[in-house]
Amino acid sequence: MTSEVDFEPSRRGTVLVLPRFEDACVLSEGVGFDRLIAGEERLVYVQPCVAERGRLMATINLGEAAGPPRQAFDPAILCSLLGAYRSRLAEVRCSPGLGIGKMRWKGREISLFRRGKIVIRRALNERDVYRTIRFLLRLIWGSVTCGLCGRTAVNCVVNECGRCARAPPAREKAQTVRLEALLSAPLWTKGYEDLERAAAEISSLQDLVAKLPVEGPHPPIERLESDFRRYVQRAVHSALLFVIETPERDKAVLGLALMGLAHGLEMVHGSSMRILRRLEGEPDLLGALPEAEGPIKAVLGAMRTAWEINVEAMRAFRHGDSDSGLRVKKRYGKLREDLSKLEEETARSGDERLRLVIEDLVREVGTIAQRGLFAAQLVA
Repeated sequence: MTSEVDFEPSRRGTVLVLPRFEDACVLSEGVGFDRLIAGEERLVYVQPCVAERGRLMATINLGEAAGPPRQAFDPAILCSLLGAYRSRLAEVRCSPGLGIGKMRWKGREISLFRRGKIVIRRALNERDVYRTIRFLLRLIWGSVTCGLCGRTAVNCVVNECGRCARAPPAREKAQTVRLEALLSAPLWTKGYEDLERAAAEISSLQDLVAKLPVEGPHPPIERLESDFRRYVQRAVHSALLFVIETPERDKAVLGLALMGLAHGLEMVHGSSMRILRRLEGEPDLLGALPEAEGPIKAVLGAMRTAWEINVEAMRAFRHGDSDSGLRVKKRYGKLREDLSKLEEETARSGDERLRLVIEDLVREVGTIAQRGLFAAQLVA
């Protein structure tokens, strides 16, 4: 199934659709972070550094920019981003539980707190403070909480909340960008290629699930899982570099889109693993209940369809193909109907054990399909 995610860009180059967002969304051009370092709101406070004479310390109240006191960024995602960028930082420490991240970057000591307070120490001058802030805000962007929907930027970019994406006005084509025109394009391409490799590992895992019970040698689950994790981590690293090194915010969002896809693939992989474990935990189901064969085969077929929806959505994003994105949405709707019918038919069978198994499997298949729907929303 690997071939389903392998394809070449068109001769005209890679044309990507630039997602649009509501003005109040954290991803929108209308909600920039520039007011942190300019204007009358005074959200950056600079003073002499106590730790070292002649240096400056700056305190940024990102939470004030977000409005009422709340969690300004998601600590788990923040720690994940700092981990992905670890090779270019020093002394990285991050605790999702405490909501605190600490690091050194080019000699600057930086502390981040979940409520939005950021402290920079040992800055050379105000210009150095502002340069560090701009870098930081790109580095942690994916973890920042959206003021419109309350989700993080990584969630918003694929419109998980259903509130942030904005369709282009009627009769107006979606905005696009030719990837090759961006100096940071190789980073994006590398990130996407690693997502393809991660997707191939999911394909292998689903092939294994479809063949249960497995007889004879098969790829070790641990190897499939470790390879998948490695490819996802590499993809997120490249995506983060793209976000940091792409000056225009509307184009840098394409790096966050890769992160959103990576998060989606992680959820698909998790659901596929749970389906595998659930079926492995019922080795005698077909023997004890012959009538279970039909529903089990049906739900495994639905799993394959759900994964194909993800593959088609990734392809639509890669090619900037809005029509394919719309087809994915229709296919998703049809699959949800089929899953509902399958659950109803199984419930009427009267066997409680089978009903519970199918209910669990359908829930996981629904999650897989939903991630494909979210991916399609990048272009449609």
